[in-house]
Amino acid sequence: MNRRHLIPISLVAGGLLTLTSLVGIVAQPGAAAGQPSSSPRSTTTTTTTSTVITDSTASNQAAESAVTAAYRARSASAQRVHDVRALKILSRAHRIELYLALVEAQKGVQGSMWDCIRVAESGNRYGITSGAYGILVSSWQAYSWVWEPYGSWSVPGEAPPIIQDLVAYALFQAGGGFGGWNDHCTGT
Repeated sequence: MNRRHLIPISLVAGGLLTLTSLVGIVAQPGAAAGQPSSSPRSTTTTTTTSTVITDSTASNQAAESAVTAAYRARSASAQRVHDVRALKILSRAHRIELYLALVEAQKGVQGSMWDCIRVAESGNRYGITSGAYGILVSSWQAYSWVWEPYGSWSVPGEAPPIIQDLVAYALFQAGGGFGGWNDHCTGT
């Protein structure tokens, strides 16, 4: 080798030696105070270097863990936003369906026959226990699937008039006609 190559190599080697000596002194608490070290310098240097490498690896793992956790949190948040949007669409469609059922029932209970039934069963009073249509509490509970999407009422008279109309119309459709109501109105 030429001399010009040896000089930089010796400078690098000397710098590394100085650096490892300083790291060894700083890493040993007793060495900074002038106390003799219990282990040889080479061991201290190796231990200190491996500690630095281990700390570096641990900090890399911590950073990687933080990045992974942030990515997971962002993915979970995006999934929640997607789910909420899907529920709103589903909810809107469900609300429209429920509203259309109310409109159909409201149209279905119009006419002289329904007026006669309301007057004969309750005097056209929606607030009495059996409601305007004289619906039995047992029938009310049996048809809870009809009114539960709209709220919760223990007896027909507690429900709003439109809900009572809905249940009466569902009973009319399920029973095949007016057979369960007042004979005077239905003529049966």
